[in-house]
Amino acid sequence: MLQVREIRGLHLNARLVTLSACNTGVGPVGEAGVTNLVNAFIEAGADSVVSTLWEVDDHAAPHVMEAFYMELAAHKRKVDALRTAQLEMLNQGLAPYFWASFQIVGDPNGTL
Repeated sequence: MLQVREIRGLHLNARLVTLSACNTGVGPVGEAGVTNLVNAFIEAGADSVVSTLWEVDDHAAPHVMEAFYMELAAHKRKVDALRTAQLEMLNQGLAPYFWASFQIVGDPNGTL
């Protein structure tokens, strides 16, 4: 298991890290602020991180990620790709619980 302190020690050159599991964007508040996976990957050199703010549905999350990566493959900006993926879920009639957990932190404007 990779720990936050270990992630911080990595030297990444990544435009995007995706953490699509449950609660990957939250963590305990410590003396130096919130200690979580997202901040650790940003500190390690990731330009941006996609994470979740609560438990994600096992059936909906893969659809969000598939739509997100399809948009990225079409050279859309990261923020626009995530927005489009979330709007697709909304347009399918799914409540925000199923798609609104996904967030992007860091540089939202680049493409892959």
